[in-house]
Amino acid sequence: MLSRPVGESLWRLPLLAQLQRPRGRSSRWSQPRSRVASSGSGRKSHRAGEHQNADQRTRERTPKDWASLVGLLNERVTGLPRLVGFRIDHVEYGRVVASLPIQPSLLAANGYLHAGSIVTLADTACGYGCYISLPPNRINFATVQLSSQFLGTALSGDLEVEAWLRHAGRTTQVWDAEVRTRATPETRGVVHHPIALFRCTQLLLEAKSGTNEGSDSARDNSAGPSPKFV
Repeated sequence: MLSRPVGESLWRLPLLAQLQRPRGRSSRWSQPRSRVASSGSGRKSHRAGEHQNADQRTRERTPKDWASLVGLLNERVTGLPRLVGFRIDHVEYGRVVASLPIQPSLLAANGYLHAGSIVTLADTACGYGCYISLPPNRINFATVQLSSQFLGTALSGDLEVEAWLRHAGRTTQVWDAEVRTRATPETRGVVHHPIALFRCTQLLLEAKSGTNEGSDSARDNSAGPSPKFV
């Protein structure tokens, strides 16, 4: 599932740009470039250093930063996630917690929760997690593989999903997720009744050649109203 519309909006959200910028420095993402040898290995080594530095800055954001991002993302949920009632409850680098109220429209013809509803919840949570955890040299992502093991079902109440980053590579990310029920009077306080285990692989996309997408100036462009989040 390509997520380009998400990327075009998110890079221009002031808060996300702020989360990615180093504190106490200029608005440029990367550290000042040092001189490197003209060999290919030298350039590759320098890029790897920039990748690690910017990735570390993203990891070190404060809980307040991430909490602010939750509200911003929820305001911009549209499309299928909004239609089914998807809501983000918590985000941080490499982890997302989200929820979904069970509605009659999410059930299958047999009266039980539709498998597609569960996959939608898990895949959406992993997608948001991937996007907020992108390395600085990547601007977007596409889901290239997913699998799900169904362990149970539910008829009412809320579903909760917890997604976490299993593998963070330069060109791919692997995300795992667990979908479970939340406590209700009917479940007598059982909070984490498992519904499904989910895994997906995300291909990390670079900016198109000849454009400034993903550049420092593009990422820092927060002037004017933010485009609609889709």
